[in-house]
Amino acid sequence: MANVNTGDSKAPVRTVRRIQFGILSPEEIRRMSVTEGGIRFPEVYEGGRPKLGGLMDPRQGVVDRGSRCQTCAGSMTECPGHFGHLDLAKPVYHPGFLVKTIKVTTRACQTNVAVASLVLRPKKKKR
Repeated sequence: MANVNTGDSKAPVRTVRRIQFGILSPEEIRRMSVTEGGIRFPEVYEGGRPKLGGLMDPRQGVVDRGSRCQTCAGSMTECPGHFGHLDLAKPVYHPGFLVKTIKVTTRACQTNVAVASLVLRPKKKKR
């Protein structure tokens, strides 16, 4: 099965034996990010080329067929893509994790049950 070629990538296809999910800390995300200092500019291009520190930072992968990745030097078919990060001014809760987070915390601490019920079912306003 390792020699299967999908045509999209030259990376070998392998059988998945196990998957583990987890949440990275902000420090881990910054350390793994290929954009030192993060994405700092809203612009995509500068002078007709992807802007360093912009939304299409060339260190994150190839954006057009004639380019090479600045991280791995791969072409569009060879580069798997690399992630950057944004430093936000305030914490933001991911809506996909919110309900699960509340369930886990309510099991861990009974005082969180009251907080969870307010978040999930806010009180109706009196008329």
